[in-house]
Amino acid sequence: MRDKSTTPLTNEEQPTTFEEQPTTFEEQPTTLLGTLEFPHEILLSILSSMDLKSLWAMRQVNTLFQGLTNEVLWKRLLIELFSDEISSPLPAGYNYKKEFMTLYAAHYGHLDSRIQKLIFSIVIDDIDSITALNISTDDIQTHELVVIKTAAQLKRQNFLNKLYQHLTENKTAIASLYSFGPQEEEDDDKQLSEQESEQNKLLGWAVLCNIKEEVHSILKKYPHLLNYRIKGESITMLAAEAGHLDLLLELLKDQNNQAATSHTRINDLFTSIIHSGQMLMLDGFNAFIKQQLQTPKNRYSAQILAMSKSLPHPIFLAATLGVTRVFRQLVGQYRESISNAQTPDEPFSFETMTRDVSNFKEIIEKSLFSAADKEHISIIDYALNHHLIAIDDPLNDEKESLLTVAAESNHIKLMRYLLTHQADPELALLRLIKLSSGFFATNIDYQERMTLLLAALKEQKKSLCLSTLLDRVIFYDRNDLLEQLCVIDNEIINFNPVSELQGSSPLKKAVDNNSERCIQFLLSQNVTIDGEAFRLAFERRPLTLVEKMLKHASNDATAMVEAIFGENLIQLVESLRSEHLISVLLLQRLQQLKERKDVQLQKQALLLSYADVEKLVCQLIKNEEDTSFIRYVIQYLDIVMDRPINKKNILAFAKDLKQTEVVSMLEKDFEIGLEEQTPAEASATTQTEQLPTAPLSLFFAPLITVSSQSSSTNEDPGLSDYKADESSLS
Repeated sequence: MRDKSTTPLTNEEQPTTFEEQPTTFEEQPTTLLGTLEFPHEILLSILSSMDLKSLWAMRQVNTLFQGLTNEVLWKRLLIELFSDEISSPLPAGYNYKKEFMTLYAAHYGHLDSRIQKLIFSIVIDDIDSITALNISTDDIQTHELVVIKTAAQLKRQNFLNKLYQHLTENKTAIASLYSFGPQEEEDDDKQLSEQESEQNKLLGWAVLCNIKEEVHSILKKYPHLLNYRIKGESITMLAAEAGHLDLLLELLKDQNNQAATSHTRINDLFTSIIHSGQMLMLDGFNAFIKQQLQTPKNRYSAQILAMSKSLPHPIFLAATLGVTRVFRQLVGQYRESISNAQTPDEPFSFETMTRDVSNFKEIIEKSLFSAADKEHISIIDYALNHHLIAIDDPLNDEKESLLTVAAESNHIKLMRYLLTHQADPELALLRLIKLSSGFFATNIDYQERMTLLLAALKEQKKSLCLSTLLDRVIFYDRNDLLEQLCVIDNEIINFNPVSELQGSSPLKKAVDNNSERCIQFLLSQNVTIDGEAFRLAFERRPLTLVEKMLKHASNDATAMVEAIFGENLIQLVESLRSEHLISVLLLQRLQQLKERKDVQLQKQALLLSYADVEKLVCQLIKNEEDTSFIRYVIQYLDIVMDRPINKKNILAFAKDLKQTEVVSMLEKDFEIGLEEQTPAEASATTQTEQLPTAPLSLFFAPLITVSSQSSSTNEDPGLSDYKADESSLS
């Protein structure tokens, strides 16, 4: 299997193994160059014509040659290995050595020092140094065939020839050949004989080392090995991945080759081509496909053309595989084609340019989504630095960002990279909260990712009171996260919007969503209960919550009730409006109310225990309510609610409004003002028929269970006594 993509290291992070050492120059033998003085221009011209191995050695001649050689050497090395990554023309005073060292560390800095030395020896074509390193087949096969690919890219066939010679002389090395591709095991059904198996392994190494004569010789004897797949890979795929274009095309010309004649196989082959890291391979394969259009129609060409239509976009595939070099060049080509906005077949138009830009944007979004999912940091780094996308741009219809994808895929390293580049942690948190809550909850541990994102959120020091994140936390009743958000932004607890445009308080949101754990947390933090949250609880939530909120409000409870009902306190006693007319069937009505257990009535009774009852009665008088109803309410407050009012104040209020019936009722039924009456008037008052008060306490018992010392739904304690005396009511 291929090694996972690693983050490029800087030159400072990874020491380069071929760094120059201080040189002590001894007296050199007399030579033509040592005795004659040449202008620097001539010396530079001579040095420029030398091969890299000789140039590397010339550094040791003397200080003059070291300086002149470095000027030529590092430029040659840079162009040789990284020509596709440097701009042209190069500016004056360009530091070739520094740029080469930086790029070398980025591409190869993650490798073992021995492999780095091996690659540099290949770059300068120093076969003697390669022999001294005593390389093994593990060195060749490691890190996605980087050694083979480098030799193929630089056309160091002499190195590959020597490598193959070493392998053929070492039977153990031949036996160690294994799959280089990402595919699952997929051996062909046909079992090879021992001799065929040995030849197949030798064939694989011959392909990797680009020994064409040996490849064709083995295939001539064993033609069926052309399509034999070991653990999913054919020799055609090996040639593609190693970067041997000529050999690949020779193999594809064989009409018995099945590598491009099915959707699965041509996709595998295309993957190997992209994974070679060479645009040369991709361009060559595209040219091969176009040639099939010009080939006289035959079954083989028709199959290749049909299958090639299903190939993924190369930019997407390069991003998915983490092949930054190919991704960068393909993006550059696409951008250039858009800027030209003209093709031989299609004249320039604004619509054409708009369409091309839209297509490019869609390709980039899909590609970077895949790169983030695979944690290819180098691809994402290039895309951000070259403004292919903004760091928080949505990548799909679900509005997932790079950080969202990284968090969902548990790529901590990529998450840290993106957060360092100021990615918004809120977007990723929203996604993780959804995945870890409610219907979507799984056994996956999100703690490390959540902690990382919350820490980044804290560093931003922005208000969370109106954030979507707070809404999502409350919606999923995540009191654990709500607690952490309140630590990050302590204004959340008592945030109270000044207008509806600013949304709602956290408590109201929690009540609205019936998020019990969040409600309990907020109440435990001494949250100030706003009127809207309490009104919502009164209208929609259980009686227990209403009671908790009233107790939590404590001294502010009365003001809170006033704030909700304002001048409409009468609705708190609306349920009594019909009850005051009942007299004879009192016992039957009592039983009906006990069975009814009306929660709303109990809520009203609870609120009434906190309301300004004197103001309530005055409002009834002011509204000219029925006198018997006013009397009934006063008795209810006295006996049931145990909230007697100052009846002298009520009497004075009624007199001021000239409510004579109310004044008469208060004076007669409640004996208000008797101390000012004559004995005869007082005697007449005591003879006035009054509503019995004893049954009232029983009648209203079901309405006060939540506010009295007994909150159970058992039978009223006074009911048995009342039943015993039932005959007195008949």
